[in-house]
Amino acid sequence: MIYIWIWIVSFMGSFIQGATGFGYAIVCMSLWPFLLPFKVASIMEVISAFVMTIGITIKLRHHINVKLMLIPFCSSMVGSTLGVHLLFQQEDMMLRSILGFALIVLSLYFIFYSDRIRIRPTTTNSIIFGFISGLCGGLFNIGGPAMVIYYLAASKDKMEYNGTLQANFALVTAYTFFMHLFYGNVTLPVLKYSFISILAVCVGSWLGLRFFYKIPQKQLKKVIYLFMIVMGMILIVKG
Repeated sequence: MIYIWIWIVSFMGSFIQGATGFGYAIVCMSLWPFLLPFKVASIMEVISAFVMTIGITIKLRHHINVKLMLIPFCSSMVGSTLGVHLLFQQEDMMLRSILGFALIVLSLYFIFYSDRIRIRPTTTNSIIFGFISGLCGGLFNIGGPAMVIYYLAASKDKMEYNGTLQANFALVTAYTFFMHLFYGNVTLPVLKYSFISILAVCVGSWLGLRFFYKIPQKQLKKVIYLFMIVMGMILIVKG
């Protein structure tokens, strides 16, 4: 049962990420902890996300803006280091509750304010959003929303947005994975579960990318945000 659950959740998350540019971590970290320890789910997500983002980055490689990505990436490395360090100092119950509140707040922001508030692509903002992304990525593996906010504002079109975003994710998740290796968190059971997840990622991200050019992005994103709110509430109650 647990292997089926891992595959289904990973497929859902990778499909959404392929179609919208983000969402894999949100789906996995909302649903996997119902049957898996939060910290195990966190490491699985890093391993699977690395494989997924590498694949998407290769397909969108011609649209990557390296100059745009440089400062947020460096800033996120600092935040990610702190986040991974803090992860294993907290109890699962507290992490679930914090993640639940974070999902609700992020969802409400995207629903009500993402079209009204404009983030200027300045050096200061790139450092701030990069650090927040890295911190949330290391602690909860949901660094995506902060980077989405920044790259949507800074990119000239949706192709540059998605290509640069996925390249950023690939580098950050690689760094986070090596951090987990350094701390001795990558165990045989984690690798076993991750293998199942990666199989789902290969299918889900491929299908999601096929829809990237076709689906109305606003409609799909609204569904994702509502889903995030529901998952956040469930995590808070369960926590």
